Amino acid sequence: VKVICNDTFPNVDLLKDLEEDPELDEHHTKITFYFAFLRMLWSDPKIRKGTIKRCLEDQLHNINFLSQQFIMVFLVNRVFETPKSGALSTDQRISCLYGLIAIQVLSLATLHVMDYMRLTWPVGGPSRKTIQKALLRRFMYYDE
Repeated sequence: VKVICNDTFPNVDLLKDLEEDPELDEHHTKITFYFAFLRMLWSDPKIRKGTIKRCLEDQLHNINFLSQQFIMVFLVNRVFETPKSGALSTDQRISCLYGLIAIQVLSLATLHVMDYMRLTWPVGGPSRKTIQKALLRRFMYYDE
């Protein structure tokens, strides 16, 4: 393989770090290369937007988990408590249960749609394409 370009992948500015630590043993060097790699990938607007969408969709799952915890606490403490003075009446308990069922169904439907849409957001394919183009740009000429 004939090397056409002597640039450091993914960034030319990392040549000094690579010469000092060619095996990437130091934690600082790994982090520097990782963030340079992310900057290289995020220079493509498709990858950047897809990554942001996926992170926000993951946060929806976290919000859903927290809301489920609060719903369970509310169910145990307010809806399923033993009848006493100041407690919810039977009609209020039933209406609370219907409201919680509606919240559960809506959150599940929203997460299902977002999980389905996640498959259409380009991250993996364009990332591989960008990496392959960068590597081929460096090692493009084969000499046999």
